[in-house]
Amino acid sequence: MKRGLLAFLLAAGLLAAGCAVAAPAAAQQLGMVTGGPKGTYIQIGNNIRDLVAPQGIKLDVRTSAGSIENILAVRHTPGVQMGIVQQDVLAFVKRQAKEKPETSADMLDLVAKVRLIFPLYNEEVHILANDGVRRLEDLNGKRVAIGPKNSGTFLTSVVLFDKTGISPAQTFAYKAVEAVEALRKGEIDAMVYVAGYPASVFTNNVTADDRLHLVPIPVADYSLLTDTYTFSSIPKWTYPWQDADVETAAVKAVLVSYNYRGDNCGAVGKLARLVYTGIDELRRTGHPKWNALDLDTPLESWEPYDCVQDALEGVRHGPAAATGGKLPDILKQIGD
Repeated sequence: MKRGLLAFLLAAGLLAAGCAVAAPAAAQQLGMVTGGPKGTYIQIGNNIRDLVAPQGIKLDVRTSAGSIENILAVRHTPGVQMGIVQQDVLAFVKRQAKEKPETSADMLDLVAKVRLIFPLYNEEVHILANDGVRRLEDLNGKRVAIGPKNSGTFLTSVVLFDKTGISPAQTFAYKAVEAVEALRKGEIDAMVYVAGYPASVFTNNVTADDRLHLVPIPVADYSLLTDTYTFSSIPKWTYPWQDADVETAAVKAVLVSYNYRGDNCGAVGKLARLVYTGIDELRRTGHPKWNALDLDTPLESWEPYDCVQDALEGVRHGPAAATGGKLPDILKQIGD
């Protein structure tokens, strides 16, 4: 009897020990800053969260005020290793560093160590204007709405005007709907708005009777922008009042991190591999923008995260052959 009890207790002890060994590992914790609660950025983040959760990664997807906050958060906010930002945020931060020498060291260190995880999708630069503005240069001396301070539209407006030498007489921090109304009333001459087409603010709030139009940004005239922007075209009839294709610059949304080492390096690499190998699932169940992106698109001015490159070894298809921020050499020579 005693032997039987002893055998039972030993067996139970071994079973318990076995159960302890087989217990699942704690989920890896990661954080990602995105955008507003109803925007595309947070939906992309939530899609990634749902994809990686069954694989042992608990992703905390957070709202934010946009690209400028996000680029700072990946370095300085505890629990945040990743963020979605606009492609031109690096150019903006470099510009701010020149204007604010007292903070330039920290800003330039951030620029040097932020890393690209994946390029995402394009957001076109819309410049809606009255009859007095037909070309980008016509914005000189005009009244222009450039979006709320530190918004994505504001960021792009500042960088775009800085690179092209455009100098409006006045700028206004209007939200998009406010800007359309001010433009219709003649209180401003043009507005800038950054969004993937079709932008609902123009579909729902502008008609042919308003006699407004989109101003082109042709690559042949602005090849100096190619280090920061890609070039796109808004097809005619994207908006009911638009009767011709319009060339423009496009800002790519990108998923970024900081040059972390150690556990963060491995965890971000694992997440990136899951996203890359799970792209078909994301396209099937996630936001429609997943169908409009190529994770292999090369981007100038952005250094790829080596932790991600290592994690993708053996599964990566290679860089896209005919897309991305790099334009043919002949375009780069225009204006030289």
